Amino acid sequence: MLLLVASYIGQIILIPLDVVRFHLMPKPGTLVSFFGLALFIGG
Repeated sequence: MLLLVASYIGQIILIPLDVVRFHLMPKPGTLVSFFGLALFIGG
């Protein structure tokens, strides 16, 4: 349970840092973005 909580908090902290400052991961393509949006709306 502690590992789950630690990884969740790590995601909350590290994902915005990567998007705004570090740019370690490239932006997803248009098809991947559209599929993610469709899953989000479907959920």
